[in-house]
Amino acid sequence: KIRDNQMTKNLRVALDWTPNTNHTGFYVALEKGWYSEKGLEVEILSPSPEYSDEETPARSLVNGRAELCVAPTESVLSCWTSDKGVRPVAVAALLQHDTSAIAVNANSNIKSMADLDGKTYASYGGRFEMAIVKQMILNAGGKGDVVETLPPKLECYFNHLVNGLADSTWIFLGWEGVSAELQGLSLRTFSLQDAGVPYGYSPVLLAHPVLLANEEDKQRLAAFLEATERGFQFAASNPAEAAQILIRASQHPSLASQVGQELATRSQALLSAGGNYLNSSGRWGVMDPKRWVDFVDWLFAHQLISDRNGQPLQRSTVNPADLFTNNFLPAGK
Repeated sequence: KIRDNQMTKNLRVALDWTPNTNHTGFYVALEKGWYSEKGLEVEILSPSPEYSDEETPARSLVNGRAELCVAPTESVLSCWTSDKGVRPVAVAALLQHDTSAIAVNANSNIKSMADLDGKTYASYGGRFEMAIVKQMILNAGGKGDVVETLPPKLECYFNHLVNGLADSTWIFLGWEGVSAELQGLSLRTFSLQDAGVPYGYSPVLLAHPVLLANEEDKQRLAAFLEATERGFQFAASNPAEAAQILIRASQHPSLASQVGQELATRSQALLSAGGNYLNSSGRWGVMDPKRWVDFVDWLFAHQLISDRNGQPLQRSTVNPADLFTNNFLPAGK
């Protein structure tokens, strides 16, 4: 546990899923020794039975099992509207563009989000996930009567769609979308923007408030982000080598097979070429305040923000400026 504003010697980063190209910059910085150059010991925690069977990355952070975690914007809101007391702050956006979408089999009769009424949706169990999906269906003219299914925690919910166990799920086009192509599965996808959702950043890097408690820890966080930016900048310019580093440094069994390596290589080429890691100035991690405000406003406007007892919260309870900061990024100094 993290207590009394004390950090463990190393920085532990809890990933949101098994190692993939959303995470490449971390592994590049790790293998090339850029964290070590900053005097940092960094441990990347991939979901495993030891912790993610019962805990999301955000809960691992809140419970003191990691100092940093990768999570969607909704996780920040979940923590800030919870009674647990720990309020992490987003300190970087891993991707500049939202590469996620709701996906269905292209051969199904689901032609729009409205057609998901009465159909099944494989959920990853996010606190606001189903509320967002149902609102997308309502925006498309449906009733929002989608049926949630919860695959086992460590089983990829995307496999439920692939194997016909669910009609839809939420994917990252740069990873599961590429995986579908490799498996010969044609997808039809519905972006959040097209569905009228001004979605926030996903994923973001969250920092435990202990990292913001004093100057020494703030300097360590800034040093970590500087090395990480260097890793993602390298990945943006060197996709082939970056993919090999991801495969090699993560040492994850999902990337050990020929299919896994082909997935990493193709996905890396797609993300690197699409300008997803860096903004127009070539900087990584920078977040637009308006994007945070727009998403929070949208969630409250549709009464999607409630406490854990299901009671709606007032807009005044959340200040988007409290949820994130660019101040520890190299570009924010």
